[in-house]
Amino acid sequence: MTRLPALGLILALAACANWPEQGQGGLAELRQPTPAAEPALEARLTCALQRVSVLEAASREQGRATGQTQLLRLTATRATRETYGSLPRDAGRTLDRLEQDAARLHPMLGGPALPECT
Repeated sequence: MTRLPALGLILALAACANWPEQGQGGLAELRQPTPAAEPALEARLTCALQRVSVLEAASREQGRATGQTQLLRLTATRATRETYGSLPRDAGRTLDRLEQDAARLHPMLGGPALPECT
């Protein structure tokens, strides 16, 4: 009787041994991203990503706030996945947080010129 649950556990854990090497080539990379259902959300994401890139470059130049820019990039990645994963409410909330964090970080880096968004 105890062999059946143990066998199930072994089989479930065996699937973990098939992770792609170097974290690349997984199913997520094989699927084409779906277009965002809301063009306004996609435009907002594009602008936020451009701003994150400017802040990252300023951080590297100055050698400051590198931890905060890494967290900003993680939040941007999350917003991207939510936007293209058809989760518009989640993406909107994550973009709100991303914009707040970027606004807090901007003065720390000397206020580099950020792209204008419409």
